[in-house]
Amino acid sequence: MLKLLKNITLLTGFFWYSQYLEAQNCNFTCKDTVFAVLDSNCQTLVTADDAILDKGNCSNDFVLKITDFIGKSVSNVFGKNDIGKLYHTHLTHLQSNQPVCVSVLKIVDKTGPKMVCQDVFADCRAYSMVTDNVFTPPAPLDNCTQVIGLEHNDKYFDMSCQQKGFTGPFDISRWEKQSLCQSNSKISISALQDSLQLLNGLTPDACITALSFKMPFEGILRMKWSSDPANMTSGDSFGIRVNGIFVRLDTASNITGSVATKLLNKEMLFEWVVYADGAGQPFMVSITNLESESSLKAFVERRWNAFDAYGNKNSCLQSIFILKNYVDEVFFPVDVTDSIKVQKNCTGNYSPDITGWPYLKTGKYNTSLGIIQIKPGSSECLQVSYTDQTNKICEGSYEIQRKWKIIENCTGDSIIHDQMIRVLDLAAPIISSPALLSMPVHDNDCVADVTIPACTATDLCSPNGMTTSITTSFGGSGSGPFADIPTGQYKVTYTAIDGCGNKSSKMIDLGVKDLTAPLAKCKQNLSLYLDGAGEANISASATDNGSTDNCCLTEIKIKRKNDQQAAFVPTLKFTCADAPKVQVALRATDCNGNIAVCDATVSIADNIPPVVVCPGDVTVSCSTDLTQLDAYGSPIVTDNCNAKTLYSFTQNLNSCNEGTVYRSWQVSDAGNNTAVCVQSIFVTNKHDWNASNDKIFWPKDYTTNECKTTAELKPSFLPQGFSQPAIKDNSKCTNVEIKYDDTNFGQGSVGCVEIHRKWSIIEKCTYAATNGTAGKWKHTQIIKVTDNIPPSLNVPADVTVFITDNSCSAFVDLPAISVTDCDPNPIIANNKTNKPTNLSATYQAGVNKVEVTATDHCGNTISRTVTITVLDGMPPQVLCKQNVSINLENLDATGNMELIPEMISNGYTDNCSPDFMIKTSVFPTNISCSDLGKTNITLTVSDLSGNTAFCVSEITITDANQLCSKPLYRISGNIRTADNKPVLAANVALNWGNTAIIKTKDGSFLFDKLTQGGNFDLSATKDTFVLNGISTYDLLLLNEHILGKKILDSPYKYIAADVNQNNYITTADYVILKDLLLLNIDSLPGGKSWRFVPDTFQFVNYHPILPLFPEKISVKNLQHDVTDANFVGVKLGDLNFSNNPSKVVDVDVRGEESVEIEISGIETSVANEIRVPFVLRSDKPLKGIQFELMLADMDVDKYTMLLPAQMKCNRQDVNFISTGNGTKMRLSWISTDDIQLVEGDTLLYLVLKNLSGNDFLEKIQLTMNAIQPEAYDADYKIHKLMIREIANESVSTQKGNMLIFPNPVKDYFQIHFENKYAEQADIALIDLSGRTILGQSVALKSGNNQFRFSHIDKMSSGLYLLQLKTENGRIFHQKIFVERH
Repeated sequence: MLKLLKNITLLTGFFWYSQYLEAQNCNFTCKDTVFAVLDSNCQTLVTADDAILDKGNCSNDFVLKITDFIGKSVSNVFGKNDIGKLYHTHLTHLQSNQPVCVSVLKIVDKTGPKMVCQDVFADCRAYSMVTDNVFTPPAPLDNCTQVIGLEHNDKYFDMSCQQKGFTGPFDISRWEKQSLCQSNSKISISALQDSLQLLNGLTPDACITALSFKMPFEGILRMKWSSDPANMTSGDSFGIRVNGIFVRLDTASNITGSVATKLLNKEMLFEWVVYADGAGQPFMVSITNLESESSLKAFVERRWNAFDAYGNKNSCLQSIFILKNYVDEVFFPVDVTDSIKVQKNCTGNYSPDITGWPYLKTGKYNTSLGIIQIKPGSSECLQVSYTDQTNKICEGSYEIQRKWKIIENCTGDSIIHDQMIRVLDLAAPIISSPALLSMPVHDNDCVADVTIPACTATDLCSPNGMTTSITTSFGGSGSGPFADIPTGQYKVTYTAIDGCGNKSSKMIDLGVKDLTAPLAKCKQNLSLYLDGAGEANISASATDNGSTDNCCLTEIKIKRKNDQQAAFVPTLKFTCADAPKVQVALRATDCNGNIAVCDATVSIADNIPPVVVCPGDVTVSCSTDLTQLDAYGSPIVTDNCNAKTLYSFTQNLNSCNEGTVYRSWQVSDAGNNTAVCVQSIFVTNKHDWNASNDKIFWPKDYTTNECKTTAELKPSFLPQGFSQPAIKDNSKCTNVEIKYDDTNFGQGSVGCVEIHRKWSIIEKCTYAATNGTAGKWKHTQIIKVTDNIPPSLNVPADVTVFITDNSCSAFVDLPAISVTDCDPNPIIANNKTNKPTNLSATYQAGVNKVEVTATDHCGNTISRTVTITVLDGMPPQVLCKQNVSINLENLDATGNMELIPEMISNGYTDNCSPDFMIKTSVFPTNISCSDLGKTNITLTVSDLSGNTAFCVSEITITDANQLCSKPLYRISGNIRTADNKPVLAANVALNWGNTAIIKTKDGSFLFDKLTQGGNFDLSATKDTFVLNGISTYDLLLLNEHILGKKILDSPYKYIAADVNQNNYITTADYVILKDLLLLNIDSLPGGKSWRFVPDTFQFVNYHPILPLFPEKISVKNLQHDVTDANFVGVKLGDLNFSNNPSKVVDVDVRGEESVEIEISGIETSVANEIRVPFVLRSDKPLKGIQFELMLADMDVDKYTMLLPAQMKCNRQDVNFISTGNGTKMRLSWISTDDIQLVEGDTLLYLVLKNLSGNDFLEKIQLTMNAIQPEAYDADYKIHKLMIREIANESVSTQKGNMLIFPNPVKDYFQIHFENKYAEQADIALIDLSGRTILGQSVALKSGNNQFRFSHIDKMSSGLYLLQLKTENGRIFHQKIFVERH
């Protein structure tokens, strides 16, 4: 049983292994071009099956990847935005070794617009409108684009009153023939197209011939038929079939007849069927007199075609039925009895356009042609006419009896209808009267006599028999007259009625009014006196002098005459402003509102004088500000009216501001009453200025190293504080006089100068008051000019000249030396000539340096060096030997013999260079067997100045040792890695007496022209790009191997792990590899970065690597070409074979998925210190991590590092490297035990110190030019690592004056940039590989600028750098993080 199970297991394994081998060897073919057609929803899904042309013997394990033309992966779902675009499909088989098969993918739309045509039913009016676009077209919809074209074409069939014959919609071309036999059946139509013949039957076969027609509309068919009895047998027959139901018409005994169908619906199938049993001869059936009866006047088949933007087309068929109209469908207009009025000409408009036309109901029509009225000529189906009879009702009204008649055009049927129409005079008479009436009362009492005008009226259509009347509201009727009507408002009503009973009335107002004004009388020459308050009153009654009225006097009031806005009042008040006289008006008003006014004059007088009281006298100091005298009080003024005050003052003061100031006020009122008062201000001087010696500030001593003359040292030229004394409190109490006197103790008037300036100050008021015992002060100021500035020395520019003769020197003519200094006569000297300012002289070949000095009288000295370079421009002289014979010997491994100059040189010399320093060379440098015979050799000599000369020697090459008679062979091979990648630029050495070294190209090498029988050793080296393929991931694999957790599975991985090349894998290799990653060392022990093993070497035991493996290939006794001298290249330190053997840049990009490290700023209690935590943001536990940061503009005094307690990371995992632009921080960490990094763990703290500004996050930059930022999870999978900046409320992420909002970015971002100038700028968004993703040129304005970017939908999540560069060369950077949904 166990043996059986074992055999089954072996067979199963063999089956799966054979399947695996078959999958590896399968072959398939993909299409050159894949067309992806969008569906009705304008979408398509591209699968691997779409790209396969021939699957061959492969299984269905295909994988399809789609990219755009720049290689970026895209989704396999496409829509309307992809129409016409080209992509690439990449088809691979999961188990096959066949390379990726690439096709061109094009997205196309081949679906036409969808639309539905609806049949149209129209009345007979549409008979003449079919060609117009009066019917609603279909509404096509396209799957992807808008419909850009909609057109139609029509087939028009005029059905007239009856359709006859095989024409129009029954044309024979619209019938379909079907035959179920092989007979010679056919259909023929006569020339008049009114009969149809069917020939059927060809013995010995039975045969059925059917001619079918699909009804295009609803109707009845009638026809006659006849058959051929001579050739018919009892089994032959003819009949019709409607929708599959057969009705036999013809037998051998029944050979003629007629038939009419029932009502056939649209789309019903009508067939004529002829059956022959094959027993007789072919026979003929004739059909004549075809008629159709339908409700159609005309029939249109309209074919609509719709086109989309890509040329796709779709169509549908619309049937337009023009229906006949019949008399029994007609509706007549109703009677009109009250809506028509007579017009100005006493006639009414009662045409059918007003009273209505006959019409049809629209229920069976689906057109929008409006109300279906039947008018003459409007219908091809119906004729309409009418007659009118008129009867009088009254003088202006009458009645119309209208008789309608409708006739059908096709049948002649008619219908008659009566309609009654009344035209009425409904207009009432028009009354003429006054608008209103007004009657005045008598002058001596309050009543009036009233007479009313007569009523007059007119009527247009019924004037005969019209009556009029007048009524009043005070009881009277008619026109009057009416006596003693009291005052008041009354109504008068006029009424008129015409002959048809139309009535009109008009009411007007009648007013009986008192229009007589009262008689107003005023007193004259009235007088008033103002009291202590400046007021006086007068009443209207005091002004009235007996006013009267004819009816009733109700009110007397008074006001100022000239005040138009003032109201009349019973009592009027006067004030000081009214003096001396006022005109007043007195108004008398009666009970009917009539008024009268009279005028009077009132005199106003003020007899009370004003009162003024002055402020008291005062004594003040001479320093008091006397420009503001109001500070010493104001007078108190009182008066019953507004008095005017006149103010004046006088000053009696001496030069020391001592004396008296007088202030006076005079007050006068409007009545010329006056009052006066005076105030005295006494001004005194104590003469105590500078008693405490604190009022004078003497100028400080002045020292300068500027070149100044004594004239430029006067006080007016010196700075403030050094120019002259400053006086404190130099007020009106003082009279200060300032003088000075200078004594010069220096060396002349310029340069080294020292002046003693003696100042004197006299305060004249104190000096005079004390008789010269006080009020005078003195001071001495020292002023020095120290000249420490050396002269400005202008020397000739450095010059280079060439020797033009056989000497080794040249004369150089140079411009003169000039000096500028505070000292006008400095001393000049040089170490070359005896002319201080002239360096022109003869100089030897080479570099000549001349020192020039200038010294001023203050001892300041300056030196300058002038370099005069004299170059040898003369070439050397050379001679070659001629007719020289050279024998081939000592050929190297490539078959060449080296030539030396001495073989052909016959001597050389130079004007400057000694012979032993002249360089020589020959061309060609080597000769070989191919050069036997005569040839030319060129000898070239070069002197120390680079001048060259050459000569040519003709030599004869011989082969005395017969070296050229031996055959030559090749040794070639290639160098590839263990995973079969070619190793480029490796040095391959061939040793055979001499050594030849060549570099591999595409991983291959070739040595040719090798002598038969030679012994050769080949070896390879490559020591560049030591970090190629090395990352922290290799450290992780090495550590897991050393701990026995994950053993290396290849002898070449063992060789890669043995970085110290001692044939063992130990912790020492781990330490060296980590130091290399952290840049603690820059090379591996021994200097090697690659090792090369012959590919024929078989490893027996590679743990440890014993025995030692060979690193060279030996070829003994070469007798033929060797083509398999191959090596396997092993990159030291690269345990996962991730190296790029053709690498020219030391950067690897790996990993598809990404994890993030989040950084932000946390302020500490220490000033100018920020702690930056590095926090892991990943749902994957990590076993290793590596990255490199650039700490821009940060020296070692600006950062430190703290490690959190939960990390096993230590300082050996991090290295800081100073650069010219700041400091690099490189980290390489792996878990040396079972602890892993998880979400939220803090990797480390970077503590930034001594910072200025708040743009610290901008100084932390993730680099990719050395090692890639990577992370490794517990499944040994590699992930991209990204650093994400998070702004903090207490720490700004602004750099320069550019802000990004929002950041992180999801759909868009805005740039806010503050700029001083208006200029152009370029904005670029750059990814971590340095590639520009977005770019835009903008115009900056002075002030705040805002720009918005929205086109980021195709950007992947991650960190980017935004760069803004102005035209003036200023560059601003800001990191942004894109966070996709």
